[in-house]
Amino acid sequence: MYVTIINDCHDPLTMNRQVVRASTLFPNTNISTVAVNNYGDLEAAINIIDTIDAAMDEPGIILCNVAPRHGKAKKWPNGTPFGHVVYKNTDIFTTIDGLTLSLIHKYGLAEHVDVYDIPTVLE
Repeated sequence: MYVTIINDCHDPLTMNRQVVRASTLFPNTNISTVAVNNYGDLEAAINIIDTIDAAMDEPGIILCNVAPRHGKAKKWPNGTPFGHVVYKNTDIFTTIDGLTLSLIHKYGLAEHVDVYDIPTVLE
């Protein structure tokens, strides 16, 4: 099993924190990180597809946190929400705004996205 973390906050401390969290949640897995640039939602979409392809149908998890910045996330009261998509043996947990899931949609790799409303979940 593999875990891939795709993130637009890619300073070394942030990436280390995410790898440590993932390694405690998913022991004995291979963890890789991919840093994308600001406005990197399309770059994240490409990396999601590339990761799925490279995994060759082996089970894995993709964690993608690429949120639109510069005021674009203001359309959500609590920032860009997260969602969950399943493609074959891969669970994808990702921010849902912007173009991050555009290639999943374009290629018909998932029929639906479960969207998590964190404030409601915490009530």
